[in-house]
Amino acid sequence: MKKVIFIILIFLGLTACTNSVYILLDNEECCTIEHGELTPEYWANFNNSRAALKEVWPYFRTGVREYKDNFGGHFIDRNGFFNINFVGRSSPVESDYLIFHRVTHSYNFLSEIKDVIVEFMEDFGIWELAVCISCNRVSIVMECENMIPLILNLLRSEGLLRRNTLVILVYEFDFL
Repeated sequence: MKKVIFIILIFLGLTACTNSVYILLDNEECCTIEHGELTPEYWANFNNSRAALKEVWPYFRTGVREYKDNFGGHFIDRNGFFNINFVGRSSPVESDYLIFHRVTHSYNFLSEIKDVIVEFMEDFGIWELAVCISCNRVSIVMECENMIPLILNLLRSEGLLRRNTLVILVYEFDFL
């Protein structure tokens, strides 16, 4: 009987890991973006990339700060190039100055998750909450792992619970 229970627990544990909504971090960064030196080459790439970005904005934006659901966010890499995350089949254009990454979640969806959680930050013991563009998830720094199920229930009740949407760092703050 103990063997059967042990096998069931292992199976359930493996299923939970492969279908996880969140990743529990063991260090302070969910991902790393290396920042490059601000050389003349960096600035040339940045300026060319920024000009190219203006050409693709209509594909991703509906207004000044309003994005379509195919937009996953953007960031600048260590070489000065804009990296654009997109949701869907293909990037809008070929470009020598833009780098496109296909992602799972739109910036709008991740922002919606963040906006729901932000109302409960104090209740859940959350110290930091942000949309991480480079890893395409919502990043949470909190003080107690026991509160994670409450966050998941909140997202489930709002219809926002999906796989691979959260990265969580549990950090015990010592103020004494």
